[in-house]
Amino acid sequence: MRFQFYVDAAKKKSGAPDHYCAYYVGIEGVPKNLKNSTKVILTEVSEYKSGTKKGKKRYHQNTAVTVFVTTEEVEAAEREFIEKNKCCPTCLGEKQLWNGWSRTEGNSYRPCTDCK
Repeated sequence: MRFQFYVDAAKKKSGAPDHYCAYYVGIEGVPKNLKNSTKVILTEVSEYKSGTKKGKKRYHQNTAVTVFVTTEEVEAAEREFIEKNKCCPTCLGEKQLWNGWSRTEGNSYRPCTDCK
């Protein structure tokens, strides 16, 4: 599943604003009683205005929201994406996936295995 579906499911479950971004997505720190769950931490993001980190992302820890999403909620977010956009969730309707990069030829792509 695409990373974005975890974020979408967490935003829907928590009611976090659309401008929040994922700070962490993983299984570390998930309680044992929550089977098939993933921990998602959403937080507000801005950019550093000055200094050596100027222009880089700044995650605001004081606005962090921790959400535990289940596999079913992530699959529901994927189905919602398919219904809304009418395209393959793997390649986002482009019919090709990035395969790699070489110095001589640049980016290479392969056909999407789900769209065939």
